[in-house]
Amino acid sequence: YPYRLEHYNHLELQMTWAMPLALLFLHEYLVRGRRRNAIGAALCLLAQLYSSMYYFAFFTVCLAGLVPLLLPTARVPVRRLVPSAVIAGAIVALLAIPLAIPYSRARSVRGEQSLEIVGAFSARASDYLTAHERSALYGKRLPNRLGGRALFPGVVPIVLAAVALVPPVSLTTVAYGAGTAIAFEGSRGTNGYLYPPIYEW
Repeated sequence: YPYRLEHYNHLELQMTWAMPLALLFLHEYLVRGRRRNAIGAALCLLAQLYSSMYYFAFFTVCLAGLVPLLLPTARVPVRRLVPSAVIAGAIVALLAIPLAIPYSRARSVRGEQSLEIVGAFSARASDYLTAHERSALYGKRLPNRLGGRALFPGVVPIVLAAVALVPPVSLTTVAYGAGTAIAFEGSRGTNGYLYPPIYEW
């Protein structure tokens, strides 16, 4: 995936392994309703937090849009899912405290990111059609003139996403399509509609 190779020096941006595992546990939980799957999803979410706070934040926003859309696919009554979900949420909140305390204390030193700085790193839709010039496959075909924000994912992820949309389209497919749209919109930062009100809040 070209984006990850381009950010190879940012170790935390390579740490994406916990997100697909969290989704796997989530789906198992919706199918079987077992508490251990809810806790497994919670532990994977925590692993993502401790591996990369950026991806944890992005993933949490995506989950907020994805989970309500996946609930109708549950094979057990939603009321049976609630107690274990509450326990899993409490585990995440409790085990996040050791990281949240020093992070919040450091705010007085590091300050807040201004909208101008956030804007400089906010993606534009066209960034997804450009690759860094160092990319052997895409650098000359889809050059990024700015040198940064080259977000073209490569052909394979695009083909796999297109294959997922081949009918019949399930509710799960629609949910993941919505999750992808939320992730895309969120990546646009100050150029989008989602980030500015969240920043103000």
